[in-house]
Amino acid sequence: MRLAISRICGLLNRQISIYGKLVEEMLEERKALLVRDLQRLHQSLERQQELVEEIRDIMKDYEEEVDSLYQNLGIPRQASTKTEKLLRERMGREANTLIALSDRLKKVIQRAKRVNRENQRIVEVSSAFFKSYFRYLTDIRAQAFGYNRRGVSNYTAGRNVMINHQI
Repeated sequence: MRLAISRICGLLNRQISIYGKLVEEMLEERKALLVRDLQRLHQSLERQQELVEEIRDIMKDYEEEVDSLYQNLGIPRQASTKTEKLLRERMGREANTLIALSDRLKKVIQRAKRVNRENQRIVEVSSAFFKSYFRYLTDIRAQAFGYNRRGVSNYTAGRNVMINHQI
């Protein structure tokens, strides 16, 4: 049982570490979004994808280890306070270590979610800004060059042959 708990603790520590790296990459993503550096953004997103894949692999191993632990302790794996209490009783002091690591993991995951929401908000605001910008730019150009929003020539504004020739 101690070996299984040790492996679970190792997997939790790896998850905490990788989620920490993921948060750092998400902050790098934010910087790239703010300065509109597409290459930097692309690199950050690639690194994030690699970290997410690593987290998925660790989660598979973690689930197998936890299933094995429950099986070895003879406890059905289901989410309930009764099951959690029984698990704590059978694990003794080692349960406190797992709980502490689990709490640390939850905190780093919450931070990653918060940074992700903030980055998503930056993207939404930027998108709205550029949509508005292009709409106004189209209106200004349409008025200046004699076309309506649909790109159809406005005959009265398009009468200036000199402007049309230069365009």
